[in-house]
Amino acid sequence: MSKHILRFIGKGSYGQVYLAFDQKNQNTVVVKQHRERKDNNSKEILKGEAKTLSSLNDPSIPMCIDFFQEDQKWFLVMDYIDGSNVEDLILNSGQSYSEKESLQLFLQVIAVVKYLHENQLIHRDLRLPSIIFKKTKCL
Repeated sequence: MSKHILRFIGKGSYGQVYLAFDQKNQNTVVVKQHRERKDNNSKEILKGEAKTLSSLNDPSIPMCIDFFQEDQKWFLVMDYIDGSNVEDLILNSGQSYSEKESLQLFLQVIAVVKYLHENQLIHRDLRLPSIIFKKTKCL
């Protein structure tokens, strides 16, 4: 793997997520590794996520860069969107939002949800940690 892991970001029910540096392309990426569990089919879920991301084209949604297997483990490589998730901003950084700012954030999220629905997709994990807030955009 030509990705150098920089740090662990977090884990979910079917994957572990890392910030990495892609030595081949000289950029920062996100690498999600499937996490095998008895009660789920994490490889197939990750494969579906890679396929879905590959079919989308929206600047608020990370692009799928690669999907591969190495040492019996599967990896999904995605664009890195530089920002903080809304949960961290509120709970850890003490960020507060005015009614107007909250409405603007909500409208940005709804625009992405609308785009997904137009592509016959449902997000299924739409919560504050899944929304990355950048200077002018969120996902």
